[in-house]
Amino acid sequence: MRGLYRGDPLSPLLFVIGMEYLSRILRRVEGSYGFHPWCRRIKLSHLCFADDLMLFCKGDVSSVRTLHQCIHSFSQASRLHANASKSAIYIIGVAPYIRSANGDLTHFSFGTLPFRYLGVPLSFKCLSIVECEKLADKMTSRIQSWQAKYLSYAARLQLINFFGTIDSHKPGMVNWKMVCKPKKVGGVGIRNLCIWNQSAMGKIVWYIYMMKASLWVRWVHGVYTKGGNWEIFNAPSRLVGDVYSIKAVYLETFKSTPKGKWKFVVWNRMSIPRHRFCCWLMALNKLKTKDKLQLWV
Repeated sequence: MRGLYRGDPLSPLLFVIGMEYLSRILRRVEGSYGFHPWCRRIKLSHLCFADDLMLFCKGDVSSVRTLHQCIHSFSQASRLHANASKSAIYIIGVAPYIRSANGDLTHFSFGTLPFRYLGVPLSFKCLSIVECEKLADKMTSRIQSWQAKYLSYAARLQLINFFGTIDSHKPGMVNWKMVCKPKKVGGVGIRNLCIWNQSAMGKIVWYIYMMKASLWVRWVHGVYTKGGNWEIFNAPSRLVGDVYSIKAVYLETFKSTPKGKWKFVVWNRMSIPRHRFCCWLMALNKLKTKDKLQLWV
């Protein structure tokens, strides 16, 4: 038997089995090991994702030594060893001599926060605007590509629905609030990102209220609510249920808006998208055909 090659279908399964054994070793850690201050309440010592492993502990030498011994025991049993060139220690709030001692013990390099994981910056504090600029610039570059500048109105609408908004220096023919309304109330169905964001954040509240067994929810209770009675929170009726739909909550904000009588005339499947857009402008009395004809007089 020659072993497994890279990309073998059995590799993920064997990795999960190996990580399960490591998890059992870490769960039995006692004595000089100290949990990270933000992980102490839920006794969180590690997280596994794909083929990556994150270990958490208090910054003192004894805790790091205990954690390092667990990794050594796992390596002896599984013949899997940590790659020093791809491993790093992230430590803050300790004296320089403790930091140096931890480095000498593990022989890992020191990393700095924030660091990027799967393209997302990770930090112990809230991310700043500067740290999120690269992600915003990447999205903007896709929207402002040269191809988008030569699309028809209907094609631009399709692009906006998937990627955002197109930067334009000209004033719009229709008020942006009207544009962002659903089609049944007179808009074109472009999502209002502010309202959509509020609806998405509501799902976080729903998770905290409903998913008590989730590791993330347990961590939120351990770090932020700290054992407080979350049940006193009076959740809106739309949040209490087995399923939370961001789209349903988003559309509920437009229930009080009167519906357009010409919805089925404009937005029907039998017409060409370009014609639908022109009919929508005509229904709102925003079509400039009459103005252009007057220029010929």
